Amino acid sequence: MKLSESVENKDAIAADQTSADTAPGRTAVTSETDPFAAANASLELASKWVDNALLMLWTARRAVETSSRGGAAGLSIDIVRRHFHTDRSLSAYSESQNISRIETRFRQMKLALMQSSSIFSFVDDVTAIENTRGIYDSETTVAAYAYSHGHIALTNKFAALGPNCRAAVIIHQLAHYIDPQVRDSAGSVGTAYDGLDIESALLNVHCYPNFAVNSTPPHLDNRYGMLKQAE
Repeated sequence: MKLSESVENKDAIAADQTSADTAPGRTAVTSETDPFAAANASLELASKWVDNALLMLWTARRAVETSSRGGAAGLSIDIVRRHFHTDRSLSAYSESQNISRIETRFRQMKLALMQSSSIFSFVDDVTAIENTRGIYDSETTVAAYAYSHGHIALTNKFAALGPNCRAAVIIHQLAHYIDPQVRDSAGSVGTAYDGLDIESALLNVHCYPNFAVNSTPPHLDNRYGMLKQAE
């Protein structure tokens, strides 16, 4: 799960096929912000969070199936419902089935992390601006962007972010990578986020890193990402 030093140029794609995390201004890469060291550390932390998410989902699914609510069972159900609202379904799926749907997505993320050397790459600022021109203006350099089922690009901006923010960005981009329908549809906090049902939560990109962080001991609801770039 390591990246080697390479810079890859890709042709631009349509705006509705690309997603990005944005950081303001431009940051030179120095020994303190080495992009490869930063990326590899972030991949390790993101992998840990994804593993914890899968464990939390398994615990919650078993709790729902056995009607358990005490201790770890109750905690797992609370955390799953907080971010994915599995108890609010407009379809015929049971809550256990809804949790299984989320598990499938996190397993896909885990597989992508295991294949990180072929999925993640670094691009220079000029390439990043060109490839995201349909979404951002010509003065904006993004920290990362994803081509669904293609690859995830990291830029010089990525290394300048805090360690938790970088890991959250990795999971954020993995959510776009595994499903092109996943978008920033309700933000990461607030009434829109809290009012989601399971179907809309599955397509809100922020639910994935938020849940993964909350699933990790000590189970704090810290919503890392581009709103907390230094953390």
